[in-house]
Amino acid sequence: MSDILVIDDDYNIRIFMQHALRRAGHIVILASDGDEALGMASNFPVDLAFIDILMPNCDGFEVVKALNKSNPAIKKVAMSGSPELLPKMEELGADKMLSKPLSLATVMAVVEDLLPKQSS
Repeated sequence: MSDILVIDDDYNIRIFMQHALRRAGHIVILASDGDEALGMASNFPVDLAFIDILMPNCDGFEVVKALNKSNPAIKKVAMSGSPELLPKMEELGADKMLSKPLSLATVMAVVEDLLPKQSS
C-alpha cells in the first residue's frame, strides 16, 4: 500500500482515480490545484503524485519544480489532455507522462511500474 496524491482541477478525474487507486489498496489524497497539492504534500508524505498540467492558481509545471526541491523521491506522473505539453514535464523531471482521457489499465500499470513492490 502506498500514499498517492492526485492533483487535477477536474472533479470527475479525481474521483475516478480515487476509486481505482483505493480499490487497489492505496491511500489517496486529492487536490484540485497546485497550491492545494503543495500544501498537502508538505503535510502528508506521499510516494507518488499524479499531476495535471493545466490548473488554476499553480500549474503542473510549478508543482513538479516544487516537489523536486522539497522531496525529489516522490514519483511524478504528468497528465494532460494537451499532449504537446508533456515533453516539458519530462524535461522538468516527471517520471511518466499520460495523455487524457485516462484508462484504468494505464493508471494501474503506471503505479505498478513506479512504486516498489510491497511484501506480504
